[in-house]
Amino acid sequence: MLVNTSNIEFEHIVPYFLALAVILLLFQSHLHHWLYTSREVALRKRHHLMVLLLVAVVFLVFSLYGGYFGAGFGIITLAFLGLTQLTDIQQMNGLKNLAGVSVGVADCTYFISRGLIDWRILPLFVIGNLAGGYYRAKYSANLPTKILRTGIIIIGSIVTIILFYKFRS
Repeated sequence: MLVNTSNIEFEHIVPYFLALAVILLLFQSHLHHWLYTSREVALRKRHHLMVLLLVAVVFLVFSLYGGYFGAGFGIITLAFLGLTQLTDIQQMNGLKNLAGVSVGVADCTYFISRGLIDWRILPLFVIGNLAGGYYRAKYSANLPTKILRTGIIIIGSIVTIILFYKFRS
């Protein structure tokens, strides 16, 4: 998608994805409670395969977005995972990181096959990503859940506002 769409098309959708993710994170506990009342759990058990297919399709769309534009992919993934039965932000953060690596590997494979990699900067990119991922996991694991969630919402809100401003100017 990235290779075949214009910058203008891209710029119009990104802030909306991020805004939706921040809103989902902000109201995640309320949504989680609503989704997992006994009535909804019984309904999901009866339609287990349909729910699984829906989750797979929604995550495919998010992964396409993550491959298209990485900014906010983590926030969007955390918001989505918060709608599952997971309640521990640290578990969700670990799965988000795994999803990010998976999307990154798929992206790199495609970009390499198309000759779209600038090999001169690749080592810096890899080193930066490995160091950032390691330290993000190391320090975020020690943060209380409320502080981590609040920080993610604040950063996500700031990035969303900046992108709305930047892409609309």
